[in-house]
Amino acid sequence: MSARPNFEHLRRERDAAIASVLDAVAEKWGVPREEMMMHVSPGGCYCACPEGPCEHEFSGWRDFEDGNGGESVCKLCGLGAMMHDIRCGL
Repeated sequence: MSARPNFEHLRRERDAAIASVLDAVAEKWGVPREEMMMHVSPGGCYCACPEGPCEHEFSGWRDFEDGNGGESVCKLCGLGAMMHDIRCGL
């Protein structure tokens, strides 16, 4: 079994890369940087699937509001396993 990736480090690298892009867009288009934001994985989980490490832990469960079933969810951030797979093209 391989060692668990350093997700804190991966998040810092991801956040720095996103900030760099936002800084460049702000400079090019004259948009105030403080008015810009970008959302990444909910709850702070690091994903980078399908080829990168994934921090989601799909061991949680939630029932659908209409009472017709439910879905597996990440116990860390609440992302549904189906949404994860759709986003990643799995």
